[in-house]
Amino acid sequence: MKRNLVLTTVRGLSPAQMAPFVCSFELFQKDADLIVFTSHLSADTRAFLSKSATELVNFNYLSIRMRHPQCLLWPLWKRVFPLLKSERSRRALARCIFNLFFLRSLLYLDYIESLAEKPRWILLTDSRDAIFQDDVFARIEAPGLYCFGEGKGLTIASCRANSHMVLKCFGEQGLKEVGHFEPSCAGTVLGDYESIHAYLQNMVDYAMTIHTMKMVPGDDQGLHNYIIRKELTPNIKLVDNDTGPIGTMGCVPYKNIRVSPEHLILQGDGKPYAFLHQQDRHKEIVANHPVYKKLRTS
Repeated sequence: MKRNLVLTTVRGLSPAQMAPFVCSFELFQKDADLIVFTSHLSADTRAFLSKSATELVNFNYLSIRMRHPQCLLWPLWKRVFPLLKSERSRRALARCIFNLFFLRSLLYLDYIESLAEKPRWILLTDSRDAIFQDDVFARIEAPGLYCFGEGKGLTIASCRANSHMVLKCFGEQGLKEVGHFEPSCAGTVLGDYESIHAYLQNMVDYAMTIHTMKMVPGDDQGLHNYIIRKELTPNIKLVDNDTGPIGTMGCVPYKNIRVSPEHLILQGDGKPYAFLHQQDRHKEIVANHPVYKKLRTS
């Protein structure tokens, strides 16, 4: 069995922007390989990532001011996909026209299918706004697709951003079907190989047929929430934002965030989260967290 995998996509970021994620990965993920999918990176950033990443996978992504020009023709492309005879040809077209956030699911799917040995666990994650606090893979035991909430009291329908993303993918009917659920963050998904593979296949298949695709990336969370709330992928395990092992801080007021004397961010049971996402939206965390302090003093 191959080592655990952390898969992330990095486009146009600097070493300083990647440093918190990379530094914390080195501290806590001793039994995992970091695979970074890269596009439009400077030589400095590539050199910086190469020191920690097991592999850098370069991909081409055409954009003009973060807009993919081929998405202008999406009404045409979504009619072409069903006419293509093979999965290989559909994926080839998708690589040319998907916007960045949908494209990353295809990149990950192609990559894990190419592996000679299957990893036990895989974490799909954002990296610019994420840090480790512990070994995230040591916190899970049972196979499944682990998806993480964004905050108590929040629903997809009541959140402007999340409702917009579902509407753009599935229209009013889709929002009626899943709007009463708490939103799950598409930026952190964890599971065993089989569960992650099934999830990515669903993300790619549905992305080929969704009602609307924006030129500016972002609507993948609408697709993500629809897939997991309609249980289109087997063995889904929905985890409350309070119970870990992954905490998404973006929708949580700082006054409600639990902090240890060492300035680690805590779950509801008092144990530090293994992984934090969107923690940099709180200046207090950036000012006091040990990972950021280590970077400022090194």
